[in-house]
Amino acid sequence: MFKASCPCHGAQSNNLCCLNICTVGGREQCLKITFIKLLALIIVVLVVLLTIYTNTDIIAFLTNKKQDIIPSWDYLPCDWSVDKIPRPMRHRAVLECGISTRIYYEEVPFNTTPAVTTLESHDPCLAHLAQSTWCNDPGMRVPRLVHYVWFTRHTLPLYTFVSVLSAVRHVRPCLVLFHGDVIPEGPYWRALLQLVPNIVHVRSQRPRQIFGHTLSSLITVLTFSPLNIFLLLVCHLEYGGVYLDTDSVVLKSLDHVRIHPVVMGTEVSGWNLCNGMMLSEKNSTFLQLWLATYVDFDDSQWAQHSTRVPYLLYLQKPDLVHVVDSFFRPNYVDIGKFYRSGEIHQWDDLLALHLYVRFHLKFFAEGQSAIQTNCTMGEILRYSLHGASDACQLTTLISGSDGISKKRKKA
Repeated sequence: MFKASCPCHGAQSNNLCCLNICTVGGREQCLKITFIKLLALIIVVLVVLLTIYTNTDIIAFLTNKKQDIIPSWDYLPCDWSVDKIPRPMRHRAVLECGISTRIYYEEVPFNTTPAVTTLESHDPCLAHLAQSTWCNDPGMRVPRLVHYVWFTRHTLPLYTFVSVLSAVRHVRPCLVLFHGDVIPEGPYWRALLQLVPNIVHVRSQRPRQIFGHTLSSLITVLTFSPLNIFLLLVCHLEYGGVYLDTDSVVLKSLDHVRIHPVVMGTEVSGWNLCNGMMLSEKNSTFLQLWLATYVDFDDSQWAQHSTRVPYLLYLQKPDLVHVVDSFFRPNYVDIGKFYRSGEIHQWDDLLALHLYVRFHLKFFAEGQSAIQTNCTMGEILRYSLHGASDACQLTTLISGSDGISKKRKKA
């Protein structure tokens, strides 16, 4: 009778449950063993899931958002128009922080409000992301973050549109950060949102003082340089990355200089280093020393603090900063030749170019027609937007080894 009621009767198994279930107390022991095994299995599954969720590389792979899949854009066709919205939907970057840190993209209507994700200044999620594998490459000291400072202004101009697109193509940033009190607007801004999904607004109030020194209203209205430089120093100390003036254009990859803790360009040889474009790692010693000099800031001598001081620091500690001669050449004295109609000057050896737009606003007042101008600046705009200096024109192209198309010069 006992054996007939035993579920293991006749079973050819050495399973401990089957051996014990037909003995006194065996059923209870079997249930305990089964519960322990089930609990152990649940714990193992939870550990595996937690490992996947907290590992940026794994979750990026599983969700097809791996950090080396950087948002990019196709060169614009010749019939492209800034007023033409090609798609009703676009993508917008979202930062996720918590157990894991990552960037993902949500599809939204092109006129969605807010247009981009907004973070507060000193957001810890952004700081954590800036140090993650989403924004950093092995062996590189400068993260792939691009910074712009944008105060008070509203309409995004053509030259900033070109600047951002050039940075996205050649820097491949994890994020493009606009630091300021407002976000841009206007047709070029709307077109930019269609092409660049990883723009984020970092809300910052315009400083009225720098280390207790009040900025004069005249300086604040006429130039944002003191504010830009002060904020870029703070941002670079906190995050690191690539800072660009809104009229700086990147022309080639910067990867080979991202191995240095700080990279700046000569503007006037033997005199200063310009800050219109700068690369740095987080919390660099050079920037700490530079920022400390603002304790004696005098807004009537703002250029001294923003260009001359870093040069003097470079002379004292040349190992802290790598200086290049291909960011600001030609400088503000000679840049006029790039704007002169009918003149084509060499530029294919430049890593980047500061356009010094404040001296040549008339050139960009024509809007998109500036792109077709027969001058060096027109070539640079066409190269940046269309992929070749003489794109969209009936001119023979010769592709150079550096990837920049050049015009064939007649003998």
